[in-house]
Amino acid sequence: SRICVLQIPRDTYALYGSGGYRKINGAQRALGEDGLCELLEESLGVRIDGYISLDLSGFRELVDLIGGVEIELDQPIKYSDPSQDLRIDLESGRQTLDGKQAEMFVRYRSGYQRGDLDRLDAQKKFLAALFASLRQKVGISNAYELLQLALEHVNTNINPGLCVTLGLEALKVGES
Repeated sequence: SRICVLQIPRDTYALYGSGGYRKINGAQRALGEDGLCELLEESLGVRIDGYISLDLSGFRELVDLIGGVEIELDQPIKYSDPSQDLRIDLESGRQTLDGKQAEMFVRYRSGYQRGDLDRLDAQKKFLAALFASLRQKVGISNAYELLQLALEHVNTNINPGLCVTLGLEALKVGES
């Protein structure tokens, strides 16, 4: 088994639903995970065997459960949008992000020179740091909490045995 991760910029336009081309960031809500997989298969000419979807609440809980994710921020990340009651304020340098800060980091895009492209690079950096933290911090002591988190916050069409196999493969992300 192997895992392939494909990042698609949120502002990419795709033809789905009614009304012509729309931003792909709304496709999951409009089509569901199965429909999004079909759209991507048709649009990109790839075969998708399954999906695992973790909601934002589960993402925050996962990061908190493992005691945060250590990462080096090249620049401060500051953004405010009162209409969304959103305030992002992260300093540059090496630090451990908790769940809320990690969400801020992966969602931030307004201050990057290349917008979404730099955001995708930041997300890759975060994923490598997340998997490094998971390799170091996941064990018998928190396995039950991780399983409970998965049951509450993960949506998948993959059988549980394969999920475990893929999870073990995912822990190798960023190694070497």
